[in-house]
Amino acid sequence: MTRLLHHATWLGLALALASCGGAQTPSGPTEADRVDPRHLYPLGDGYVWTYDVDTGTGLNTLAISRVVAHRGNRFEVSNGSDPIPYEVRPEGIFRVDKQTWLLRRPIRVGESWESALGGRAEVTNIHATAETVEGTFRDCVEIRETGENRQVRSIFCMDIGLVFLESIQSLPIPGEHVTATARLRGHLFGPAEE
Repeated sequence: MTRLLHHATWLGLALALASCGGAQTPSGPTEADRVDPRHLYPLGDGYVWTYDVDTGTGLNTLAISRVVAHRGNRFEVSNGSDPIPYEVRPEGIFRVDKQTWLLRRPIRVGESWESALGGRAEVTNIHATAETVEGTFRDCVEIRETGENRQVRSIFCMDIGLVFLESIQSLPIPGEHVTATARLRGHLFGPAEE
């Protein structure tokens, strides 16, 4: 009987140690998750982002983007004007009204696609940093877009979305331009509590 108890004790201890080995602390997001378009621009019911906007004209303002409609994999995001329709696809986030991609796989430096500005959008950095009111965001993805008279630099961060945008608009006067920036002030994901 003593021998049986001895073996049972060792068996219990071995099982306890084995179960401890399986419990590991999470190691954080994988690189694939970090650059997944669905994580870089998360969309869902009640999602809202607010931005401090320097218009480049001396009149600064607050901008609000919110998901105003959602059906299946389609989302409409309003910035105070006509909503922009997006579709979440396996390849990325597709802008339906312009028939172009906002973000497209694979997200790695040098990859590009046709942009909504009529030019190209290119991934220029996958470890970008952005300073915002909400804090410092690191390991974000920077996209640069070009159009006929405009250049846009956007920074998207995992599970937050767009945290910084810089738009440089050329003016009809040669060599003159206006630079506007938007920095994330805050965000809320999910329906607002009443």
